[in-house]
Amino acid sequence: MKALAVVFILVVIALVGIYYGAGFSTLDPAIQQEQFENNIKVGMPWKDVVDARMPRKMIIINPKAKLGYGHEVKYKQQTIEDYLGRTSDKEGFIFIYNFSAKDVTEVFFDMNGNISYIEHPKTVADLYQGTFHK
Repeated sequence: MKALAVVFILVVIALVGIYYGAGFSTLDPAIQQEQFENNIKVGMPWKDVVDARMPRKMIIINPKAKLGYGHEVKYKQQTIEDYLGRTSDKEGFIFIYNFSAKDVTEVFFDMNGNISYIEHPKTVADLYQGTFHK
């Protein structure tokens, strides 16, 4: 019984050490979002944005889309390079950064691959807080 208690205490100490030692205790999505946005500016090329933080999702803007900008897909560098290599049908693209359910940043790029503007879309968290329509 004492051995089990000692093992339990050691496991708890190890988990606390990992939590604080690996930096999980300071993992704040709002701060991560702010730091990311401080590192990007309008006019910056897409490769510099990817160097600052790789997106997980993106949208190639399709003006013919019936709802929204187009389909949200997994980020692939080759897709962006192929898109920028086109000579026509270019409207731009969007990188989507989800830091948390309420901390989302969308980075809009023009047809040349430079940031045109940065937006914070409404999220489900806004709906629950009653701020969705403000």
